[in-house]
Amino acid sequence: RMSCLPGFVQRCLCLFVVGAIAVPSVGQADDSFVPLPRAEPGAVGVDAVALGEALAAFPEVDGAWAMLVVRNGAVVGETHVIAPPEALHPVWSVTKSITATMMGIAVEEGVWPDVEVAMVDHLPSNLVPSGPGAAAIRLRHLLAMTSGQQWSEDGDWLPWIASDDPERFILERPMDAWPGSLFNYSSASSHLPSVMLETASGEGLDIRAERALFDPLGFDAWQWDHSPTGYPFGGHGVHLR
Repeated sequence: RMSCLPGFVQRCLCLFVVGAIAVPSVGQADDSFVPLPRAEPGAVGVDAVALGEALAAFPEVDGAWAMLVVRNGAVVGETHVIAPPEALHPVWSVTKSITATMMGIAVEEGVWPDVEVAMVDHLPSNLVPSGPGAAAIRLRHLLAMTSGQQWSEDGDWLPWIASDDPERFILERPMDAWPGSLFNYSSASSHLPSVMLETASGEGLDIRAERALFDPLGFDAWQWDHSPTGYPFGGHGVHLR
């Protein structure tokens, strides 16, 4: 399926797919689920006794959700503590990789020429922040978490996600550094490319991802959480299986 996607997208998908497999949780099942092929452990060189012991002990691991063991493209063992394998799983910050991939697709589709476009030029007029620091933020700064916006992931995430207007919440924060000069992990700044893309193209990030990414890759069931103001979250919120 990869051959049907632009070259830029193929190069970006490794992190996306690995992360989606690695972060299990709870979701809803549907009848279109097709499981991966199965194999007996011994047939692919896996110690069946050791594997059985590991699977039996796994539910006792603190925070355990699910364990899937794949060898030579086939599942040789699995256990699901919280939800069945056909359930949708929130992939949390893997959403950031999906968002970044969609920004590359937007460049290829001509929404904007490159990732050097200014953030303030692609925001709704009522959200455009003032000041030279904000004016210097480029799309690439948001994707690389070097926007310079004041933010603490540990202290600010919960108030931000509980806000009635998460976009205004982050855009009204003062600048801590000049854009591009300091890395600071920020789910809030990772959300802003979603706002930029919808403002520039008239389509939500989720709708564009369905057409350009999920459908070509065969993701027939997915969910994307939205902010209270209607924007698909750019830094979290995707559910896959």
